[in-house]
Amino acid sequence: MVSQSIRYLRISYMEAKSSQAGAYLGILWIPLSSILFSVTLATVFKHSDKISILEFCLYVLSGYTLWSFISDLINSSVDVMQTKWDFAIHNRLGLFGLFAKQMSDKILEYVLNLFGIFVVMIVVAPNNIGPNILLFIIVLLIMATTYIPAAYLINVLTIFYPDLKALIRVASRFLFFISPVFWMADGKSNSMREVLVHYNPISYYLSLPRQAVGVEPFSLSVWVVAISVTCFIILSGSIVYYYTHKFIRNLK
Repeated sequence: MVSQSIRYLRISYMEAKSSQAGAYLGILWIPLSSILFSVTLATVFKHSDKISILEFCLYVLSGYTLWSFISDLINSSVDVMQTKWDFAIHNRLGLFGLFAKQMSDKILEYVLNLFGIFVVMIVVAPNNIGPNILLFIIVLLIMATTYIPAAYLINVLTIFYPDLKALIRVASRFLFFISPVFWMADGKSNSMREVLVHYNPISYYLSLPRQAVGVEPFSLSVWVVAISVTCFIILSGSIVYYYTHKFIRNLK
């Protein structure tokens, strides 16, 4: 399992490097583009005096990079089996291997974005660097274990209901605005932002890297909710896989 994971990551690295062939910075453009976009969002949408512009940039960057992972998970999972089944057969991959390869692509991209986050932390918030950084290891584990069952669930839905492809992609754009990617809750218990933070499961995931970089205080309840959502997704994905994996490939 470990050797197979390393193989997938190596292939993902080679593909990412190939996609940036000819560029002087190569794959460094992945974290750099995230940094530039996050700085733009932070500069334009800063709305609170509770946090400095530099810390808000780190707040947006740490949230946006994880949001990119979640968004890619949603949008790239609608037709994995339909479009990449020949690739799986050619490389002797089963259903799990197909989704594991897809996951390695996104994990590699997120790890590269983490490199960008560390660089920004050193520049704008060196005092935030401490043992809290180790929380990123747990973040990676949570996202890795969430990816495959979530991707499989989404893909099965679009196989049975093809029109959901467009709806899911539109919904992911809508989620970007109702999730605290570039805005913060205002602290008012009855405000719309507080409601969105409290009842939107994605907001709990976005909070995890922000606690790791020190722009949000550590909250055990947030981790409990995020892990609980992940466990629910794993359970749901496992049940759906049990009832569909023997015939689902024939419906693609």
